[in-house]
Amino acid sequence: MRFIIDYSRDPEEKDLVYYLDEYSFDMKPWVNFMDIELAINKLTLTVLDNQIIQLSGFCSLPKLMNSNICTPDYSKGRLMIEHNQKPGFTFRIYEEDQPVYLNNKSGWVCIGDPSKEGNAVEFIKNCLAVVDSDGNLKSLWLKPRWG
Repeated sequence: MRFIIDYSRDPEEKDLVYYLDEYSFDMKPWVNFMDIELAINKLTLTVLDNQIIQLSGFCSLPKLMNSNICTPDYSKGRLMIEHNQKPGFTFRIYEEDQPVYLNNKSGWVCIGDPSKEGNAVEFIKNCLAVVDSDGNLKSLWLKPRWG
């Protein structure tokens, strides 16, 4: 599986929400169709027509988890994947859970490597992905509306 950034198209216009009482991310509006899902920790990324169109799932963000992470420089676009996976299934991106960082001041959450090495794209409003030169997803950066 290889991640590809397409800067020639606009990102998805959806709202990312984090529900404190459920420790979960959700998107509005929600699309009920998918080809496959990709899992990172307990989050899933919905893939439709080789494009990541939404994400949801569980991620505990306790207030004690404060970090001074800052987002990478990014441009708007789409996050695409090349794959030969069987439709209708969920596939893990990593074997192991990735670290989670939260900057309480900015509201940004980073899942994965916060070093920012690679190219970054805002593929959904307030959702960034960093992809390295080999097409590996290095990190997700999320700034939800707190619900």
